[in-house]
Amino acid sequence: MTTTHEREAAFSAWRERNPLRAWRLAHDVTLMRLAGEAQVSISTLQLWENGARTPRPAQFETLARITGESHLAGAWRRWIHDRPNQAPRKRTR
Repeated sequence: MTTTHEREAAFSAWRERNPLRAWRLAHDVTLMRLAGEAQVSISTLQLWENGARTPRPAQFETLARITGESHLAGAWRRWIHDRPNQAPRKRTR
């Protein structure tokens, strides 16, 4: 049986493998800079990097042009496919 801590660790490790985040960190690009170039909000980029949202096809095209990574959409699909079960959130009152 997997503990909550193990699920949280697996999910955190998965988020770190986000192909857009990996590119951004490898090229020392800030969220603010990439958001400006991609013409999206910083919060949108954060949602993408956390796996909460997926860029639309036109956004993938823009990101591919900015990053020079023509295979970004395919890498994204593989990354999403590998998503672990997220640890359940604790209820708060």
